[in-house]
Amino acid sequence: MRWGRAPHVRVLAPAREDGARARETCYADAMHQNKSTIERAFELARGGQCHTVDEIRRSLMREGYESVQSHLSGPSVTRQMKEAILAARSPQGGQ
Repeated sequence: MRWGRAPHVRVLAPAREDGARARETCYADAMHQNKSTIERAFELARGGQCHTVDEIRRSLMREGYESVQSHLSGPSVTRQMKEAILAARSPQGGQ
């Protein structure tokens, strides 16, 4: 497994009309599979889905990113993420 990448996950496809279920392979949030932990963290901060740095850490761990704590523990990156979160929550939405 690569560091900082979302893991491969198998999911069940929705039931078909005939009642059968088909298996399909996908990635945990496939659109994020090629982003580093830091890139995805700032995407979450700017997107407004997370309101604290701890929420971002939990989201990244749920998405399967590894070494989240070590990537997001420095004072500089923590400050920058807090600024991005505040900008996303402003009336202009960070624009």
